[in-house]
Amino acid sequence: AAAMTRRSHALSRRNVLGLAAAWTAPTWPAVAAATGADTFISALDFGADPQGQKDSTQALNAALDNTKGNSKSANAGRELRIPKGTYIVSGTVKVGSGQRLVFEPGVRIDATRLPNEETHLFVAASQNDIVMTGNGAELIGSRATARKDIEGSQTGILIYGSSNVGVRDFRIHDFATDGLCVGGESSGDKPARNVRIENCDIGGCRRNALSIVGC
Repeated sequence: AAAMTRRSHALSRRNVLGLAAAWTAPTWPAVAAATGADTFISALDFGADPQGQKDSTQALNAALDNTKGNSKSANAGRELRIPKGTYIVSGTVKVGSGQRLVFEPGVRIDATRLPNEETHLFVAASQNDIVMTGNGAELIGSRATARKDIEGSQTGILIYGSSNVGVRDFRIHDFATDGLCVGGESSGDKPARNVRIENCDIGGCRRNALSIVGC
């Protein structure tokens, strides 16, 4: 997991309904679309299990790696869709540059098996030009089994040192630390820039719904 300072400016309201009301929001990130007849691919093609019977961590990482903008695969830049269903995830899922990730309505990501208080669910670290569209997807963390004597850094979605990122329409709850964190450093690792968050319902996390750290 990326290291972060604890200089946190937290917005802990349950509903984070975009930041445009308080300030002039950045433009919604534009990610170049792939050309060709089939412009999207399904996570099921990589073995993700929508029935929640087996762990889908490896399959989701393989699908994202295959479709990121700088992938050497023929699927580079294609929209990745996660179909309706419940997916068990027990480790970090990495989102890359040029990624268009769409959760179809009815997706539930069960991350209650995350192994410790330091393991994030979705992470975009030092990446650019990303759009994550949840369509109401539910992300469930492992607060219930996390140690209570340490703060940890477990987050549902971590955007760290990345730019031109959009996240919208998620329900995020019960993570050991924050529901969603936007972070970076003023020196060393670059700060996050042009990040836009819309219509995310976040609650039940141990520290904050939304944290903005070191930006």
